[in-house]
Amino acid sequence: MKNVFVEVNFVVDPQAVENSKNLTLNNYEEIVHDNIDRGKDVSCDVILKHLMSQSDMDQIIFELCNRITWDGHVPVSFGSIKRHYVYSKESINERLVSKATYSFMI
Repeated sequence: MKNVFVEVNFVVDPQAVENSKNLTLNNYEEIVHDNIDRGKDVSCDVILKHLMSQSDMDQIIFELCNRITWDGHVPVSFGSIKRHYVYSKESINERLVSKATYSFMI
């Protein structure tokens, strides 16, 4: 099987979550898994309803990588995942992420 590039962009947009055509936390994994299984590169935008902490965002991608491994693919170490965050200016007490991009190879 050839190497597959995976890029997942999480973007906070409360209004866009209501559009059934957009990927959300509830349905994006199926698209990611299907493309990986077909050997196709993956690039998708996942719409979030609320701001999240960086650690919560990292946990979401860590769980995705674990499930990819369970499907029989090569394990992805968290250290090999490229990460980019855009922080919201809404909270001064906690750094909340309004956009996060994760990319890695399988």
